[in-house]
Amino acid sequence: MLFFELLLSKKTIVSILILLVLSLALIFFPLVGLLGYEYSVIISFLLAFVCIFTSTENMDISYIKRFQRRRLSDLLSSIYLVNLVLLAVPFLIGFTKSYFKNDCNIKDGIFFYLLIPTVTMFFATSLGCLVGYLFPRRGFLIGSFVLIISVAYSLWSLYWSPSIFFYNSIIGYFPGPIYDEIIPITRTLILYRVIILLWGFALLLTLTVIYSLRSGKLSLSAFVILIFVVPLLIIPYYKKDRIGFSITRDYIKKHYLTQKIETDNFIIFYPPDTKAARHIDFIAKDHEWRYKQLQSFLQVDLDEKIISYIYPDNDTRKKLVGAGETTIANPIHKEIHLIYDSYPNPILKHELTHVMSSEFGSNLLKISPKFGLVEGLAVAADWNSRFYGGLDRHQWSKSLIKSDLAPDVKDIIGTGFLYYPANRSYTIMGSFSRFLIDVYGIDKFKEFYRSGNESVYKKDIGNLVLEWKSFLKTVELPSDANKMTEAKFSDLGIFMTKCPRRTAELKKRGFEAYSDGNYCQAEEFFKKALLLNSGDTVALISLAYSYYFDKNYDKVLELQINQEFLPDIDRKILENLKGDVYWQLDDVVNAELIFDEIHDETIPDDIKRQIDIKLSALNSIRHIESKIREYFSTRNNVLKITLLEEIINDFPYYSPPYYLTGRLLFDDGYYSTAIPYLYEADELGLPSSDLTIENLRLLGISYFAEGKYENSINVFNRLLLLDSKGTNSEYFSDMLDMSSWTLVNHD
Repeated sequence: MLFFELLLSKKTIVSILILLVLSLALIFFPLVGLLGYEYSVIISFLLAFVCIFTSTENMDISYIKRFQRRRLSDLLSSIYLVNLVLLAVPFLIGFTKSYFKNDCNIKDGIFFYLLIPTVTMFFATSLGCLVGYLFPRRGFLIGSFVLIISVAYSLWSLYWSPSIFFYNSIIGYFPGPIYDEIIPITRTLILYRVIILLWGFALLLTLTVIYSLRSGKLSLSAFVILIFVVPLLIIPYYKKDRIGFSITRDYIKKHYLTQKIETDNFIIFYPPDTKAARHIDFIAKDHEWRYKQLQSFLQVDLDEKIISYIYPDNDTRKKLVGAGETTIANPIHKEIHLIYDSYPNPILKHELTHVMSSEFGSNLLKISPKFGLVEGLAVAADWNSRFYGGLDRHQWSKSLIKSDLAPDVKDIIGTGFLYYPANRSYTIMGSFSRFLIDVYGIDKFKEFYRSGNESVYKKDIGNLVLEWKSFLKTVELPSDANKMTEAKFSDLGIFMTKCPRRTAELKKRGFEAYSDGNYCQAEEFFKKALLLNSGDTVALISLAYSYYFDKNYDKVLELQINQEFLPDIDRKILENLKGDVYWQLDDVVNAELIFDEIHDETIPDDIKRQIDIKLSALNSIRHIESKIREYFSTRNNVLKITLLEEIINDFPYYSPPYYLTGRLLFDDGYYSTAIPYLYEADELGLPSSDLTIENLRLLGISYFAEGKYENSINVFNRLLLLDSKGTNSEYFSDMLDMSSWTLVNHD
């Protein structure tokens, strides 16, 4: 039988052994070694060339002559069956590893394998049979060239388009940044693979038609079907923007970001009728200020304007450019892709650094060949504005090293940066890069950045790291730094976490349900996430809050009892929620006892401010206490505003409701309306210095947003005086400088 003859040939056995060895090698690596998206992509790429090889070799002249008098389908079906066996080998290995590892994503893994390697096998086999028949001696070479051209075209599209995702006939789909942990199986992906399947069918029909013509008898049915199939293959490429196969800049500007504002150094595209549209002047000033800072720090000046795209939400940005949770910059085309959900934007300066450093990056990609330096420079440049209320990167780095959580600089300066947990890699490389810039100057660092060769310092990387660590020994740490580090850097990263993609998907769905007020559904998603990864503190705390707002108070208390493994700060967050539960149950004594107990512990700033307000309410008259208690029992902003207005009307000299109202309005972008409330809260005096400082911070930003720069300057000057410990002095100085610069330079 022909099938067994082909299967037992040396060519096929060698192909099986190659796939077997490579598949077995993959299972020893995290993430890519389980049956899932990554495994499918790698196998698909290898399988495409193997199938081209077996198909072209088996379509040689000897076989054609040997079966001249029989149907071509006998030979083709045998070739497809042989390649189906090749497809099965990696699948069985990946499935076995996933099954015995009790992988959470095995169903999606099977679906990915069907969509990517299986479709690729059919396409590559059809291509191999066609070129093997047309070019008997050079079939493998030509078929491989076609595959390489396919991948090269996708990379070329990635280089020139605004998107950082692409669809490809061989590997199926490249989804974008590694930090977007969710890779869903979308209708777009399914449609694309169906089209590739049709391409394989069209190649097979083409072979049939050519073979029949050479045999002297045209296969009319194959010819007619081919005529109908070809338009089905071409039409989707004319609608590729709408379908989502490939997105152009013009499509984004025409259908989504239809508004534009131009400044001295930027062209900003943004969506109409959104929060960003209401504050586009503020956004423009934010851009120009960060540009001015980086111009001085990096000592560069761009010849062309930077393009800034402001998206309404993560889902829209994911759909259009492939980055949902991850903010991205494109140094090649001098573009940034942002979401403005807070002001000033905490990511803007970081992303602008990527674009402006293109002036001294490599010629092709405009970045450093050392990926760790790319992100390290961005963190070093954005030193002041992103860590309000926390340690700076030198302090975090020293604490990471003391806690044995820090990756080695030598391991993360290159592509190894992506392997380690992102927050650790960014922090360590940011501190190291800032040290080099401060000690040796920006010019030497720019040379280091461009070449990736530390010889510009006339020292090897080991000696530079030792110098940096010696410097860190002189950095002072607060006594609670280890607790803060334990909480902040507990995430293990995508390569070290069990079921990262499935867990991320469940949490996302949980957050969506929570945001919609569907707490029962949110609870189910967070519980499923915890079943997969019991150490996921985000899922645990989110589950606790879902129980709380669903008024399942007993379940909140049960969660408290069994979570001794938690980092200390996370445990305190749950203790605070436990106090809220007692308060809602009218157990005022236990509630106040818990709030008093954790108030002076190491806890997040927002939790500390909440406790200040709760303790103030608990020590006020019953009417105020009951209204504030109800305020903390709901997430409905309309109800919250109503409760706060009732307190203000009845007790106009009680300050917390003014602050809380101003905060709600500020968070929703209504700065002009927030100002009177924040101002009145300050005039009346708030219960703690932390509340006073935060209230003034919001007031200062609101003044800036409304163009009242002198007021903003006065507020941030005052904040610098109030910040006696200097905890936030760099942040306040940055905002003060921004207000002063804008006052002088605004139109």
